[in-house]
Amino acid sequence: MTALLFSCRVAYRVILGVDSTPEFYTEEDLKKECKKFDIPLEQAWIMDTSIYYHEIKKYYKSIFEKIDKKDSIALKQIYRVAKDDSQPVQLRVFDREGIEIFKTVNCYLDPPIPMDWNSRGAFNQFPPKTKIESLNQHHLNYDFFLNAAHPIDKTTADNVGKVDPDYFVIVIWNTYMKRASRKLIKLIGEKFSNLEQSIEFKYINNNNALIWQLANDEQKEKILKALKKKKNVNH
Repeated sequence: MTALLFSCRVAYRVILGVDSTPEFYTEEDLKKECKKFDIPLEQAWIMDTSIYYHEIKKYYKSIFEKIDKKDSIALKQIYRVAKDDSQPVQLRVFDREGIEIFKTVNCYLDPPIPMDWNSRGAFNQFPPKTKIESLNQHHLNYDFFLNAAHPIDKTTADNVGKVDPDYFVIVIWNTYMKRASRKLIKLIGEKFSNLEQSIEFKYINNNNALIWQLANDEQKEKILKALKKKKNVNH
């Protein structure tokens, strides 16, 4: 499953804005990054370092086990969906019941320029729509993501969700793919800001989860020591 994360072959690293030395953030660090990305703090969440990718792996492993290994078409289709669901930058739209009705991920950008999230006209209506087969397979509901993340600042997040919205939107972003993240967030601001429907947004940063799942035990130990030192300095 770790291989799935990078199976989209991110070419043109510099043009795409891919950071070869991503940072492991404290929550205070992330608050500063949210400001740079124009993300309201009450909508800012952080992905758990292990839950999301662990649950993705477990879920698709169970599906693979049920598929006839001789059915190469079915295996290829589900592999593609699993790969999409493990990508670094994602957008998910859910109805008021928490059922996913749209998703897109960084694999479907038009690299290297103009890096257009709307290259197939998916956002020319709301809710967005796509004809891409793998993106129209929805296995993960809204609660799946909430269970794998938490608010960066709980005091501000407590004010969200007082009114039941028509739709929920989750954006998974990071500073590893900074340009792709920034372009997606900008597009959402342009396309989703003046709608008649009410929307509740959650911007989930997955920097730490991306780094943690790829780190070995020695690297994880160094990360924890560095974080502890950083917190002591800040306090």
